[in-house]
Amino acid sequence: MDLTWFRQPSAEQPGTLNLCYNALDRQVIRGRAGDPALVTPLGVCDFATVLEEVAALAGTLRALGVDRGHPVRIRLADPADALVAELACLRIGAVAGDVSDPVALLTSGEADEPSARVRVLRGPASVDPERDVDWALAVKAGREDPAGCADLAGDAAAYVLDDGALSLVDLAALLDRPDGHLPRWAPLCAGEPVRLP
Repeated sequence: MDLTWFRQPSAEQPGTLNLCYNALDRQVIRGRAGDPALVTPLGVCDFATVLEEVAALAGTLRALGVDRGHPVRIRLADPADALVAELACLRIGAVAGDVSDPVALLTSGEADEPSARVRVLRGPASVDPERDVDWALAVKAGREDPAGCADLAGDAAAYVLDDGALSLVDLAALLDRPDGHLPRWAPLCAGEPVRLP
């Protein structure tokens, strides 16, 4: 897949890029802001709307101390919420997935990760006012200072699976695989909508 690099890779350097930029910002810049980006049974969201939500959540995560390289565990029941959360992590360079000792937990269930410093709840009421943030309030607050795309080294860790960490370059390589092992946001990088059940 043709990706936009901030700095092209070379034999000496891994280059820099941001996959959230490729999935959302690039599409808006190319005049596709009003095109469908996310299709669910509840309706259709365009690229501009998804970008606004992602940048807002990323801005809140950043304000709460989540930075590049920090592990973030995502346990969201709604696939649309999970997509927004994954892209928000990619946007600021946080490492999402099956991580241990997360700095932040984004969940629609009970806030059952005691090691997480910050827990963003998309469901039950706050159980620890020192750490828990309501999802809707997080996104609303993030609109005041949305996060831009971090300029990330291609070999930076981006996602953790059971069998290890994937770098941005590893994730980018998955975008060209036809075997169905694609990240849920992969169609966005090609300017196509994500269709969720």
